[in-house]
Amino acid sequence: LNYTAFYYDYKDFFSTATGQTGNFIVFTSDAEFYGLEFESTVRLTDQFDAFAALGWEQGSYKDFDPVIFGTSIGEEPQRMPEWTAKLGGTYKWPVANGEMRFTADYQFLEDHFTNLQNSELARSGDVSVVNASLGYEFGDGQYLATLGCRNCFNDEYISQSLDFSGMDPRSTALDPTAPNAFNGLSFLTVYAGPPREWLLTMKVKF
Repeated sequence: LNYTAFYYDYKDFFSTATGQTGNFIVFTSDAEFYGLEFESTVRLTDQFDAFAALGWEQGSYKDFDPVIFGTSIGEEPQRMPEWTAKLGGTYKWPVANGEMRFTADYQFLEDHFTNLQNSELARSGDVSVVNASLGYEFGDGQYLATLGCRNCFNDEYISQSLDFSGMDPRSTALDPTAPNAFNGLSFLTVYAGPPREWLLTMKVKF
């Protein structure tokens, strides 16, 4: 069992954001981040290892300015889920001339903002990703062939965004009739997290 408590105190913490006229804004502010992390690996049998991790984090700007060069800045640091978790295991069994191993894990990231403006329309959503792989080790451990997948169930989520809309980032609807709804370039770009990926790898020890 490993556990960590941390506290970071930043001076002139550096961030960038997209401005409502298409420009990019450099934003600096003193900031603090603190949290807890736990991780553990347990050998349940000679063939099965289980592992788990849990993280909690909070953060804030110390000298927060809600508007920088006409662009609204959110109070919450971007891409900082409060809760993260990982749970998985590896099972091994002998076969002719080698060993098979199956590994699977589940990763969770709580819903969080993906840009400096804290745009409600570009929140990540809760992220739930499953990864798995099946490997064959042979040649007295010299070779390992593995077939695996990342994001096996193709969970859809937003990983990053650029807000050029010029609208109130706390709004949840693009309403062109609202007062001052669009005083920028009127669009918000979001980038999806990686979709399902298949991997075939071969490792050789020399």
